[in-house]
Amino acid sequence: LQDYGQAKQAFDTAVRGYEAIGSGSGDKLPAALRMRGEAKLALGDAPGGIADFERAIALFEAQFGSEARQVAVVLGQYALAMQNAGALQRAKELHVRSNALRERLGDDKLTATGYNNLAEVHR
Repeated sequence: LQDYGQAKQAFDTAVRGYEAIGSGSGDKLPAALRMRGEAKLALGDAPGGIADFERAIALFEAQFGSEARQVAVVLGQYALAMQNAGALQRAKELHVRSNALRERLGDDKLTATGYNNLAEVHR
């Protein structure tokens, strides 16, 4: 049983904590933002969820580079969240962007998963 309201509250607390720690939080802040973004989208807060995902992507890119596996993964998760929210065109765009990065990374398993997820949008 999922309770996105409680999840969002817990992620709010986690995000505040990681923001207080600053750069010492490593990849924890963007990960918490990504998960909070999912919760916000599930609760119908599209602007808030999108903002969290976009910030998570920017932080992962700043920390690991724009061609990093973490960026490909969070783009794919963002696409799935948008798909679940019914924003299918945006989901397709994000899947395409994520899959292109996955291919450049040469990770066959990650790439196959990405294309499987894109196929689900087209069903």
